[in-house]
Formats: sequence, structure tokens, C-alpha cells
Amino acid sequence: MIDRRFAVIPIAVLLAGCLEPPVSESLDVRVLQHGASVVSIGVVLRNPSDYDKSPRVQQRLESVASELETGSDPWSARLRSVEPERQRDVVDREESRLRRVVRNALLKEPADLREFFRDTGIGVVYADGEGWAELTLTSGRSGRATAVQRQKLDVQLSAFCASLATYAAATKELYAYLETHPDRARACLGKLFSVKTEDEKLTDEESALEKNVDDAISRLVYDPFPAPMRVTVPGEIVEREGYPGDLKSPLQIPVFSIWSAFERLEGRWFSPDPALAIWRDDLAKTGKPFDLDAYLAIPRSRAVAPTDDEVRAAIEHQLKPEPVYRVRWTPAAKDEAVWPFE
Repeated sequence: MIDRRFAVIPIAVLLAGCLEPPVSESLDVRVLQHGASVVSIGVVLRNPSDYDKSPRVQQRLESVASELETGSDPWSARLRSVEPERQRDVVDREESRLRRVVRNALLKEPADLREFFRDTGIGVVYADGEGWAELTLTSGRSGRATAVQRQKLDVQLSAFCASLATYAAATKELYAYLETHPDRARACLGKLFSVKTEDEKLTDEESALEKNVDDAISRLVYDPFPAPMRVTVPGEIVEREGYPGDLKSPLQIPVFSIWSAFERLEGRWFSPDPALAIWRDDLAKTGKPFDLDAYLAIPRSRAVAPTDDEVRAAIEHQLKPEPVYRVRWTPAAKDEAVWPFE
């Protein structure tokens, strides 16, 4: 059985060797009066030692760190293109290693935000009038990827979907076995999650079923948006379109990655999902053993295992952002302090 830290195998793109991507990005857009805005860009780098078995990931981390240090990264280029009125950067280091960079910039005009997003394919329209203001983001085709890159992604997506179909079939088969042998669930699933159990020895059939699931767990990350995005507006929201949630929910554009698409499909073909359970446990970083009892308490279910084409159709549907993200609000009397500049 493979090490749990590497149980979710990278296929391509970010070449991630662990359950979390080596580089995480976030983008907050805080709208101010009359369409001015503060953009806050966060980039977090994982420790290269987490990727001892993946030298290409370590090279990527070194490359990104170098770009952030010299300001040659894409975010810095976007900021230079709009010449912010004010900018403040925060840099965190750990034992001389670059760990996190946050760039905050004050953009005075709606046109600046539109220019900031120009190379991402995201359109920006701001409008206001007596007692109202509105911001609309459109998720058009991104110009960041070349034709060759898109072709490569298509091949990688096909490989991911094939792996996911294999994983679904293997998990279905394991759960079918456990339906008729419920007393063997602790031993089989304990082996899958690297949890020692009193009845750890598996039969040859059980070992094959467990290994098929273990070998099939796969991952691929791809983000059409430049980063997970959150929008805040200066006043009471009266209308919203595209953003998930109700009127008072945070204005967040979901992450459009293949892994996040897979997460949103949870329960479609079987439940609970071992890959997602492993990912969430590692993400929590509790330092405690996997909670096998909690997992065993979840009722298991399974449906017909999907074909490669059915998986691809489901993933591609989840990868489609809404065409429009629009929010209208009643502006507050004045802006609050323009953090982080005041």
C-alpha cells in the first residue's frame, strides 16, 4: 500500500505530490464607492521538503518563489499594468524560505479592475446610480492557456476521467463485498486508511479489493479562474446572480478545478468516498490517526459504476462557471477605512 501522504496521485498540470497543491492562491476584491477597489492577492508556498519524492514539484516551488521575490510573477505583472494608487506587500519567511506573499493594491477606477483582469478572460462592468451600484463579472474564455496547453489538458482530463471511472468501479466492488461481509469492514477499510486493527490480516480476495481502490485514487488540478475569488461590496446586497448561496451569503466564486469538481460530485456513484476522506483528514492536519470508527459509522451505498464518458460529462459540467456573476447593492453612506492602507 502506498504512503497516505501520496495516496492521491498527481497526473499533471500542478504536478502536486501531496494532497494539497504546492502553490495556493487566493484573490479578494473589495469594492469601494464609485467603483474603486482594493485587490488582495495571496500566494502560499508549501515546504519543498513535503515533496522529497517529486523533484519536479520542488523545482516548481523554487521557480515560483524566485518569481515572487523578483516581482516577475503574473500577479505582479497584472498590478504593474494598472499602476495602483497605493500598494502594500506582506512577505512571510520561515527559516529564510519564502512562505507567503500578500499583495494589496488600491485601484481608483472601475477601468483599473477591468485592466487587472484583462489577461484572465474575466470581464468587468461597474455601474451605479441614485441609491444603487452594481458589479458584473463575466467568465469568458481565458487567454492564459495556449492551444498546445489546452490540447494537453484535454489529454490529461481524459486520463483523469479514466482513472476516476476505475476508482468508482473498484470502490463499488469493495462496498459490494462489504455488504455481504459487514464484519470485515473494519479490517478492509482499516488497511485502506493505514489504521491498525485487531483483525488486520486480509484474505487474498480482500487484499485485491483494497489494493484496487488504493491504486485507483487519482487527482488533477486545473483552475480556469486565476484564483479562488471573494468579492465584498460597500452596502446592503439587494440582488445577486451566479454566486452560490442566498442573498446574505458571502460572494464567493467556487474553485473550478478537476479535484473540486470531483468533490462536488460526492455521493453520485458511491458513498462515503475514501479519496475525499483521506484528503480531508490530511488537510485538517490534526496529527491524530484517521478516525476509522467515524468512517465506519457512515452508511455505505453504491450505484452503477460510471463509464469514462459518463465521468467526463459530469466533470465537465462541474467545471463550467456561471456565465455571469452579478451583484447589486444599496451603497453605504461612505467607505470604511481602506484596509490595509489606513
